[in-house]
Amino acid sequence: RLWSPGLLSQLAVEMSKQRQCEAAEEQRAVSAGDDAARALDAARAARHDDAVAALRQLHSIPALSLSRSQCTLLFIACVRLSVSPLTPDTGHLITKTVRYLATALSLSPLDTLLDNGQRAEALLVASLSLTLGLFLVDPSYGHSTMLRPLWPTR
Repeated sequence: RLWSPGLLSQLAVEMSKQRQCEAAEEQRAVSAGDDAARALDAARAARHDDAVAALRQLHSIPALSLSRSQCTLLFIACVRLSVSPLTPDTGHLITKTVRYLATALSLSPLDTLLDNGQRAEALLVASLSLTLGLFLVDPSYGHSTMLRPLWPTR
């Protein structure tokens, strides 16, 4: 016999654990999407000058020392700047902030996150980049998920 009741029971337990993990990851992704929607609403209500001031102030804190609420504030400020007319200086500030925020959240490149099954984190990286409109897919990087900034870094 290739199977036994014990083996089937163990397989059912493992499948149940896998389903629970997948459900938890989907819930985290949904929650991240809800947070982003709230951040966008708050950002639209903020003033442009306040957003610039918040970004400049938060850049003085080492990225890995930022709290989650400070990361949220950075994201809100970036979105606020992105919904107003962009200048090269504003674009550079947002590009710098997205990189800083990715460091603060210890986010890896998209390919690495997807390879490791970290879909919620990959969703955050992609939404930061694409929602803010600062990055384009660049096939010359060799991967369709590698993104490059529109503005050069200084």
